[in-house]
Amino acid sequence: MSGQSCFHCGLTIPENEIIYFDQKEFCCNGCKTVYEIFSLHNLTSYYDFEKSPGATPQDIQGKYDFLDNESILSKLLEFQEANTAIVSLNIPHIHCSSCIWILENLNKIQTGISTSQVNFPEKRVRITFDSDTISLKEIVYLLSSIGYEPYISLENYETGKTNVDRSLTYKLGVAFFCFGNIMLLSFPEYFEIKEFWLDNYKPFFRFLIFILALPSFLYSASGYYISAYHSIKTRMLNIDIPIALGIIVMFIRSTYDMLMDHGPGFLIVWRVWFSLCFWEKCSRPKRIAF
Repeated sequence: MSGQSCFHCGLTIPENEIIYFDQKEFCCNGCKTVYEIFSLHNLTSYYDFEKSPGATPQDIQGKYDFLDNESILSKLLEFQEANTAIVSLNIPHIHCSSCIWILENLNKIQTGISTSQVNFPEKRVRITFDSDTISLKEIVYLLSSIGYEPYISLENYETGKTNVDRSLTYKLGVAFFCFGNIMLLSFPEYFEIKEFWLDNYKPFFRFLIFILALPSFLYSASGYYISAYHSIKTRMLNIDIPIALGIIVMFIRSTYDMLMDHGPGFLIVWRVWFSLCFWEKCSRPKRIAF
């Protein structure tokens, strides 16, 4: 066995099966073809984000002929009006920043595709395309040819069963539960009420406020941290970066103020601001992003 690995997918290549192209080693013609496609459209930056990020494309000739059926097509499309159509496809192979980058640049590979947005946690890509220029079947074959074959289950569409992701609902519930209790515990100190029991139990109330802030900081806000991390990693900045930075800085500053007895900190202000940001995140289209 050779120590060489495929430049595209990373698989170890037997010595007698190495395919050389453009001074690089590939394990099969499929991986070489994908590299050629990316090279032809000036998309070789795909390999700069991760080492050997791709998957070996499979031969799926005839597998998706059912997409020519209009009744099936209407069930798969999220939206269709005139020549504009939108489809959301499950791509199991999405696993890194290179996947996000190439899938969001499909319009550079194929005319007719307007935009494509990746939802990294759900491994889905939402594609807007011109149905007069390109069909859904052609999009599926394009994705498969570059190693991102979508998973399409007709059984789910026929029975009407869909997997609903309720993670944002749970995070929102935790965030608002903590928000309400922190506000109640913080009011006396912010109003500067002088009272014997309040002064004596101030450290205890601050400790409760800190404990209540932790679930929001670590759990509810986790989506912002992940999105900001992938955004920085792919060098495609988004609004989640300043929000994540604001959450971290205000939390650390408030914790410092309470520990050093400089005051109640900014956790009540932080909670109001964070809850508004999180509510906006729940109401916008999910994306990472990333």
